[in-house]
Amino acid sequence: GVLKETYGVIVYQEQVMEIVRIVAGFSLGQADILRKAMGKKKIDVMEKMKAEFAAGAESNGFPAATAAAVFDLLLPFAGYGFNKAHAAAYSVLAYKTAYLKANFPAEFMAANLTNEINDPKKFPIYIDETKAMGITIRPPDVNVSEKVFTVSNGEVVYGMVGIKNVGSSAVDEIIRERTENGPFVSFPDFLERIDSKIVNRKVIEAGIQCGLFDALHANRGELMENLNALVAWASRRRDFRASGQSSLFDGTDEAIDDAPITPFPEWDSTVRLQYEKDSLGFYVSGHPLDRFRATWENCTTLNLSRPENASSERSYSVVGMLRGVRVIISRKGTPIGVCSVEDFNGSISAVMFSEVYEANREVFLEDAVIGVVGKVEPRNDEYQLVIQELRLPDELEEKEAAEVHIRLEDTIENEHDLCGLRAVLYDWTGGSSVFLHIGENGSETVVKATSQIAVSSKRQVLENIRRLPWVTDVWKV
Repeated sequence: GVLKETYGVIVYQEQVMEIVRIVAGFSLGQADILRKAMGKKKIDVMEKMKAEFAAGAESNGFPAATAAAVFDLLLPFAGYGFNKAHAAAYSVLAYKTAYLKANFPAEFMAANLTNEINDPKKFPIYIDETKAMGITIRPPDVNVSEKVFTVSNGEVVYGMVGIKNVGSSAVDEIIRERTENGPFVSFPDFLERIDSKIVNRKVIEAGIQCGLFDALHANRGELMENLNALVAWASRRRDFRASGQSSLFDGTDEAIDDAPITPFPEWDSTVRLQYEKDSLGFYVSGHPLDRFRATWENCTTLNLSRPENASSERSYSVVGMLRGVRVIISRKGTPIGVCSVEDFNGSISAVMFSEVYEANREVFLEDAVIGVVGKVEPRNDEYQLVIQELRLPDELEEKEAAEVHIRLEDTIENEHDLCGLRAVLYDWTGGSSVFLHIGENGSETVVKATSQIAVSSKRQVLENIRRLPWVTDVWKV
């Protein structure tokens, strides 16, 4: 009856205490000593209690082998056991958070992003998780963003306090001015209205770099190039108004010239994206790997947001960008390449030992988009990719999809018509199950091919299938 409510599994500390009382006749005090020893993994105390347990069990008529087996069954409990009240409280909390994530996903993730906003390790993980849930993260907007992450029309709006180099007092000043006197209508209007002692130049530069003012002026390069002149203009404008002269000239253009903005080219996408990543922790207007996305989807076998799920026994492929590239010298005097590999899902630290480095040094370059082959190993409570080879992205082998789907023409009449398709499927065997989509009177029937037919999902194979008679489309899942 002790384990009835947990279906025969030891879950609660109270169950351990009750078991040792029944089997070995322990007092509540002895049982509590064992519970504490297990919880804190005190081996010496547990060994002493094991002897007492064996003696008590024997006196209660239990064979020595049975007593030893019961005690050994209790030991693994030390790794996960809690008292019942603690477990129940956490179960309620787990249910509530699961309910919120399922029913209010945007609000749930906005709250988590706010909570982890100052943790450089956890914050990118929550950004990736939000995107993986299909939730759009809108970049900071000087007229929309609040201090923390909020939700608007099902989308998460980036909180201004999450921008690097933008402090809490500066955010409070921006929101105060916006609330009291309405939205900012232009970038010069923003500069004129805010308190420049609180919202200083460093804050403004960070805002430009991450796109905070894009709704007012989309050309970030132009804003940064004109910032000195615009700040000086805004200062003169505030001084002019403070002197009381503005009332003499309101409605005229005699007071101060219009804000000086000299045309200047926008930053190229590489500079723009790097500023976004540095300021916000993620890319907003694109990704440096965008033109390699198809290759990344077809060839990458390691999820960089979940490296803990990787096996250390196999090699993985990643289409990614090399960051923080540097070379260190080992104690043996040999060069070792060190960097991080970054893709759409996240990043991972990587190392390339001397032999591999020497073979790949010409392509081991900062910001290089490259195909990386390597193994994942745990290191200092984190994970590291040990690079075995660098290739051009297109030279990586394509990963096999779980399924290949083939849509056939409605006019197909008999099995003979499928002989060409069958031959190709047998010639290009692989690991993907085959599903045939057959149309009939406007509807479609999906038939799974026999398990003896498994085809490769590589692009060339799919193209060969697509060119066959009776085939109208083919795709992989």
